[in-house]
Amino acid sequence: MSKKKCVIGIILAMIFSFGISMVAYMLFPENTIAQVILEAIDVAGLLGIIIAFGQKRELGFSVGSFIEGIKLNAYVLAYAVPFFIYHLVDWLLGNGGPDFYANTIGSALVLFLTAGMREELLFRGIAFNFIKATGELSRPMVIKASVISALLFGILHFSNYFFGQDLLSTLCQVVYASAIGIFFAAVYFRTKNIWANIAVHFFFDFAHVNMEEVLGVKGNLVGESMSTLIYSIVTIAVAFYLMREKKLQPVLQG
Repeated sequence: MSKKKCVIGIILAMIFSFGISMVAYMLFPENTIAQVILEAIDVAGLLGIIIAFGQKRELGFSVGSFIEGIKLNAYVLAYAVPFFIYHLVDWLLGNGGPDFYANTIGSALVLFLTAGMREELLFRGIAFNFIKATGELSRPMVIKASVISALLFGILHFSNYFFGQDLLSTLCQVVYASAIGIFFAAVYFRTKNIWANIAVHFFFDFAHVNMEEVLGVKGNLVGESMSTLIYSIVTIAVAFYLMREKKLQPVLQG
């Protein structure tokens, strides 16, 4: 793929996806059904862009690679499961839990289509794959595509600041989203199965509602910054471990 085609594809996908999201949340902020329909259109459009730009093979699925993807995502799942259990127990005991769980089915479906499918298709299915396709397939190219697509993924989260999130939390979110973006790209390239990432990404975000409040670092400059820094460093280290030469060579040669 030429660099020009790569850039056009990524920009087209972002304009389309962000446009749909703006319509969904500005015109239908309380209408879950409308949001689900619009997000489904968004996902369908991103799938169409991937196919139209000749990357259909990157959407492949097999049970074996899906299971492998879940295994390689063990680091993320190990971090998310305790939060999920905390919120679930809190909710079952009638202590309220995050408001998000009050409308579990509708909210979960919207989150699955946005955090799960849209973000993975946009930043791994399109950005990562398109950048990777601009040159000879090699470990440096995979790392380059992982980092650039992850930075785009992180920067996306700054938009939360314009929807009322405080600046500190937003900046921390940009940092750890970039870190986990590199991790998701590494897992995706190793398995060639984006669907495992979609499932794990959805569960990760679903479990992390009100994460800062649970950890007691919300609004605490030192606490929130340090927890973000530590998590991001560890995540990037794990990602590069997954992309070590020994493990990437069989994939590159395959």
